[in-house]
Amino acid sequence: MVVMRKGMHEQSGFTIVELLIVVVVIAILATITIVAYNGITTQARESTMKAELGSAAKQLQLTKVDKGVYPENTNSLVKSKSVVFQYDATGNTFCLTATSSALPGKAFHVTHDGVVRQGACSGHNELGMIDVRALGDKMVVGWASHDLVTLADDESKFNSRNGMLSTYTDFVQSPDFPVSYLEAAETRGAALLIALEPWDWDAPINQQPSFAPRNIAAGAHDAHITAWFQEAQSYAHRAQIIVRFAPEMNDSARPWASGIGTIGYSESTPAEYIAMWRHVAAIRDSVAPGVLLMWNPLNYGAGPYPFEDFYPGDQYIDVLALNGFNWSDQHPTSAGWQDSSAVFGFNDAANGPVPRIKALAGSKPWGIAETASAPDVPSFFQSGGKFHSSYGSWVFEWPENPPYEQTANDWITQEGWTRMLIKRSYDAGAGFVSLFHTNKETDWRLTDTATGRAVISSSRAWNANIIGSPR
Repeated sequence: MVVMRKGMHEQSGFTIVELLIVVVVIAILATITIVAYNGITTQARESTMKAELGSAAKQLQLTKVDKGVYPENTNSLVKSKSVVFQYDATGNTFCLTATSSALPGKAFHVTHDGVVRQGACSGHNELGMIDVRALGDKMVVGWASHDLVTLADDESKFNSRNGMLSTYTDFVQSPDFPVSYLEAAETRGAALLIALEPWDWDAPINQQPSFAPRNIAAGAHDAHITAWFQEAQSYAHRAQIIVRFAPEMNDSARPWASGIGTIGYSESTPAEYIAMWRHVAAIRDSVAPGVLLMWNPLNYGAGPYPFEDFYPGDQYIDVLALNGFNWSDQHPTSAGWQDSSAVFGFNDAANGPVPRIKALAGSKPWGIAETASAPDVPSFFQSGGKFHSSYGSWVFEWPENPPYEQTANDWITQEGWTRMLIKRSYDAGAGFVSLFHTNKETDWRLTDTATGRAVISSSRAWNANIIGSPR
């Protein structure tokens, strides 16, 4: 007889408790490995940023030895796409801050003594991006280029990086969030200004009833608006995103405007526009709290209502802005050539668009979101020219409005007009000026002349607080 020993055929194995212990140990080891890897990666990125900062400081010192002064900007010092420089120089001192999208919230700086220290220079942004809500006495200058390839060419000609990239989307032809512009803004530490326009660019404005403000307010486009803002929020930590939703509402050339006989269905009212805006603002609040909303009327709209009638209320907006152009002879209803004060009414406390937008803004930031001057034609102001009867030959001895227009070239040339607009806007307290630097109704661009290419740099020359670049 074979005697079976107890347990001879019993299966051995792990108990549940033992398995849990193994899983916990593996999780702890994995966590330690990940933390160690992340620490090594962070240290490597910090070392790279410090090295680039030190190299840039040496180049600044070499420029000082060679030229006798520190350079105006650091455009030539950027060695990688991830590191962003912010720079100030005064006399024999400078301070240079480096930030990186790979290290959000961390900054290092170096001064003329060559020592790299943690933290940002005084007055620089530790996030490495423009924040129009906290500019203080600074003003950003940016522009809308035709596309990103043109943008790079414009920056080369201006010898300045764009401080506020401006672009456009509609709901049909270009409905996606402009990721490529976001990436371009991020590498520059710039703000991204997006016109989000609820219509179809390619369809007649009087054949788009689905985009009536009342329909948007009722939720007809909620799915698209929500998804668009959700994507915007996913990028909000990489650049400041400002959305100017349904701009120029006080004109008569958009489905959301209130212009008599222009929209092919029962005319919209300011109350319906406000209801639409508040509805979109509620969506933004819900899914994209890190994205700013800009309310953006036209300076003197062609519609039947003043822009104040469309104001949705302080709690529904973050930033205010105006659009306005010196059309010269390029528009059928143009008043002719106008100086920048005539376009924006800087000195007209009762009726001027700038005093009015400032009154609405209160403590909120405001600026110019879209502006440009038509090209100048010197013969227009000569005897027999189309504007001679209005201005006469005395225009070439214009001495009447210092410190702004002191010579004819300060206001009857495209370049002078833009330079004076920047100066006036800064003195009025604007936080930003975004130029419409494209060839559309006419050639609004500045970069075809030497004086035009120097507009931003010359503006910074008279006031270091004018930043054509966040560096």
